[in-house]
Amino acid sequence: MTNAAHSKRSDYKKCKAPDVSYQVLLSFVEALMRFLVQFIWNLYAYTFTILIINKSGVQSKYTLIRRNTCIAYVKYIYDRRMIST
Repeated sequence: MTNAAHSKRSDYKKCKAPDVSYQVLLSFVEALMRFLVQFIWNLYAYTFTILIINKSGVQSKYTLIRRNTCIAYVKYIYDRRMIST
């Protein structure tokens, strides 16, 4: 009786303990990677916009910014869908 209760308690401790810290670490790494990707993408889009403006004037700036926001919006919808499932 006491042996069965003791083994059940040790199983519970074994399952419960590493889970929380692992999840926290995983979410932190995921947030860091997402921030880095977004930062590099924004930097790339900004420099690309400046290059286009320097080459051919203001009209292409608006189309490029509109295209970038559309891509960002699609990525946001895709992220939300991945989180909800």
